[in-house]
Amino acid sequence: MITPLEIKEKRFHTGLGGFKKKEVIDFLEILSSEFQILLKGKRELEQRLEQEMENRKELIDRESMIKSVLMTAQENSEKILQNANREAELLIKEAEFKGEKIIEEVEQKKHQLFKEFEDTKVSYKEAKAKILATLDMHRKLLEEDAIT
Repeated sequence: MITPLEIKEKRFHTGLGGFKKKEVIDFLEILSSEFQILLKGKRELEQRLEQEMENRKELIDRESMIKSVLMTAQENSEKILQNANREAELLIKEAEFKGEKIIEEVEQKKHQLFKEFEDTKVSYKEAKAKILATLDMHRKLLEEDAIT
């Protein structure tokens, strides 16, 4: 690529009709200045492009990291939910088991109380019968004693 300095220092050979030396030099000066401005602009654009590429790479890296964090968070939340569901199921099963055990104990207690009630009724009837028999015997004794 040609440089502004090469444009500025370029010399032409003159022939018979030749160019006006001053016009050529003035034109080369203008051309050299304009070319230098264009090259400076090009360098600035290249630097900006490079910076933008770095920024883009950083953004892509950040996006990748955010996606990774979100995926991890989603996986963790799914695991937490699964664990909570499992724990809830275990608690429900444990509560059901305890409930069944309590019901079984209540049923046993109920049967025991009914048996005790029936035994008490039988004991009551037996005691009543004995008391009545004793009273009847005492009445008969009193009647015999009253007769004699």
